Amino acid sequence: TNSIKYLISICGDKPLEDFNRLDANNFRNFFINKKRVPTGKRYQSNLYNFFDLLSDHLEIEKKNPFQNIEWPLILKSQKNKILSDEEIGYISKIIDQEVSLFTLSVGVMVNTGCSLSEIVGLSKSDINLNQYAPYIIIRDNNLRKIYNIYKKRTIPLVGISLNSMQVLLRSSTSEFPFQDFIEKGFELKKI
Repeated sequence: TNSIKYLISICGDKPLEDFNRLDANNFRNFFINKKRVPTGKRYQSNLYNFFDLLSDHLEIEKKNPFQNIEWPLILKSQKNKILSDEEIGYISKIIDQEVSLFTLSVGVMVNTGCSLSEIVGLSKSDINLNQYAPYIIIRDNNLRKIYNIYKKRTIPLVGISLNSMQVLLRSSTSEFPFQDFIEKGFELKKI
């Protein structure tokens, strides 16, 4: 397996009973330096089981060198950057000056917090502009499935998002306005 290949390439090819804690630490440090800690942890677990099994089978009375290896904690925290008023103003200016698939998509996302896949998958039945409070509904339709029940929601359309959706709907004749624009490249009609 890959675990054993890495062990031999990092620590050398030697008899089972000659591997020690220093070899295990060198193995761990190799993966830490390569920034592949999850892979190293998985391989270390495989080697622990391998050494345990062979030690029992060969009756080697030596502590497993790959037991209780300490790995650094890897935090996968992604901090979402909040746009400043200046950045939102710049985006608004671009959306007002240029009408394209990109600007309409960004325009709808600005005030709604929807992802690109959510808005591109909207059907006309998911969009309601005739009410006092216009809104879109993120739900399953013929174009996409939403498996997480918490992702199904009703979102008000305001400001840039409302204007972008109005431009899109005025230009589209398809059940899926964004798909119509992607496939046919129709001409957009500014408000």
